[in-house]
Formats: sequence, structure tokens, C-alpha cells
Amino acid sequence: MTDDEINKMVELYFDGELDKNSEPVLFAFLSDNIEAREYFKKLNFLRTIVAESIESFPIELEENILNSTKVDNRKTYKYTNFRSRMSNFVSIAVAAILLIVCSLLFLEVKDYKSKIASITEQLKEQKETINVILNYSLPAIVINPEVEHEVIVRANARRKI
Repeated sequence: MTDDEINKMVELYFDGELDKNSEPVLFAFLSDNIEAREYFKKLNFLRTIVAESIESFPIELEENILNSTKVDNRKTYKYTNFRSRMSNFVSIAVAAILLIVCSLLFLEVKDYKSKIASITEQLKEQKETINVILNYSLPAIVINPEVEHEVIVRANARRKI
């Protein structure tokens, strides 16, 4: 294994990214290679110095950072020319006109919808009436007041033959 590969393994070890299975291999190479062992010692020394030099984060620094990032609440108005003001006015006017036209069309559609609903109800009622007339009407009865062959029966009649 080359020195560069061993140095990368040492760096991974100190970063905590080296596999647990590769650690015995690393220490075996460190026992044989003096230069890699010196590199390991230097990184270990660097790590301990950094760990000792860590100071707590001062609260004043945090406040200074937050105070320096405040946004000014004042509104800045930039110079606008006549053309941009006119285009703004025209776009607002067109939007208002479209809003009014859409509202009127909505009301018209709503009116037509109510008319169609009332016509539909009338058609349903007429259909029900027609069904009642067709299904439940009886055939016409014809009564003839004339009798073709009249039979007269007399009670207690005496005849002579």
C-alpha cells in the first residue's frame, strides 16, 4: 500500500469515517511505516490542540451579528417616469374592467341556470301528468238506451186460447 493511501486512511480515521474493519489494517501499516506513524502523530497533535483551543461562543457576538443584519423599515421610492405610471394605470383599469365583465357574465349565467331549473321542473310535472292520464284512464263505456228486442213479461196474465 502506498503512503498516500495510508495517509488517506489516517485522515478518515480522525474524521471518524473509517470502517471498523479497516482500523486493524491501518494500525498494522502504521507499525511498519515510520513516515505514516509520524503523520498520524502530527494529526493527533493537531486534533488535541484544536480541542483545547475551543472557546465558548460569546453572546455579545451573536447580538452584534443579529443587530447588524436588521433591515431598514423605511420604504424607498424610486423615480418613475410617465410611461411606467401610465402602464400601471392602464393595467389596473383593464383588470377592473375584466372583473366587472366577469361579474356580469356570472350573474347572467346564474339567471339562465335558474330559468333552466324552473323549466325542468315544469317538464317533470307535465310528464307525470301525461303518465297518469295514459296509465290510469279507463275505457269509455257506451250506454245504448234503445233496446232491439223488447221482452215484456206480465204477471198474472190470463189468456184465452
